[in-house]
Amino acid sequence: MPHWDYGRQGADWTNIGQCGNTARQSPINVDDSKAMTMDKTFQYSYKPPAKVIFLNNGHTLEVKATGLIFGNLTFAGAEYVLEQLHFHAPTEHTFGGPTKHRELEMHLLHLNKEGAAAVVSVTFTSSGATAAHPLLTFLGQKPLPESGAEVEVNVNFEQFDLNNLISDTDIFYNYKGSLTTPPCSETVEWFVMKDPLFAKKAQLDVWKSALAYPGSNGNYREIQNSEGASRNAQPLTKVTSRYVASGLLVSELPGNVSKSRYNMGWAAIVSLVAGIVVLMVLIIGVVVWCVNRNKDAEGEGAYMLQPNPRVPYVEQRASFPYQEEEE
Repeated sequence: MPHWDYGRQGADWTNIGQCGNTARQSPINVDDSKAMTMDKTFQYSYKPPAKVIFLNNGHTLEVKATGLIFGNLTFAGAEYVLEQLHFHAPTEHTFGGPTKHRELEMHLLHLNKEGAAAVVSVTFTSSGATAAHPLLTFLGQKPLPESGAEVEVNVNFEQFDLNNLISDTDIFYNYKGSLTTPPCSETVEWFVMKDPLFAKKAQLDVWKSALAYPGSNGNYREIQNSEGASRNAQPLTKVTSRYVASGLLVSELPGNVSKSRYNMGWAAIVSLVAGIVVLMVLIIGVVVWCVNRNKDAEGEGAYMLQPNPRVPYVEQRASFPYQEEEE
């Protein structure tokens, strides 16, 4: 793929991939007055992994899971696996006008078996914020990685629960669009959260500084549905979300996603089998010890109940245990 950057906010990408198409490019300006309310819902379920890789790929800050599935999203009969999440500052989507950006936008990128994507967009603002946002606090506990660097972070399950980003009362703008970076593939189902989340200005300023792109206004692509030059005339609808506590089988993973990171691997399997064998040996040992212990106890009892030849058997039964009188 040819080199690309944010120097002109994507205006010079028209010869890369599908970036020059005019059917369903993203991002867009969201005009609530033109959005139709639909009786549709996307279902989601996210599972915090034990660790994540936090990296700076030169264009954005990106978070990937290590070894386990992040979670999944289902919409219109299609199921998508969460691959990674990344950030843009200011936001790529605008709200109520082509220049009305919010301070930070997070994209949760999901892929299905065919390679099509579903992206959930969550935005942040400092307007009215009274506290830092826990997810941004968790990811920012260490200095944010510089370009080309990555760090492995142990997950705090309370702070990294992506289910807390969304509630069943949230409204999302849904439209068919594209990736916002080259090759701008027009295979994305977008879900843009209507209302922003809140984070203190000082916290968002740290992220904006880390995402600043030399020679540009930020790491965002210009909107693609500006009046007179629209490159996305897809219908805009309002849909809702619903949390479901469901899992995802490895056999259901997208074909284009490497399944190796979802599998345990031979070393882990051997370790698991060895652990099971050791546990079984310990259990058998305890059972054998208990059986022998019971036999010993029964032997002692039998010895104590032997009749005393000097006392009638009936008297022994009535006065057991029997003790001889001293002469």
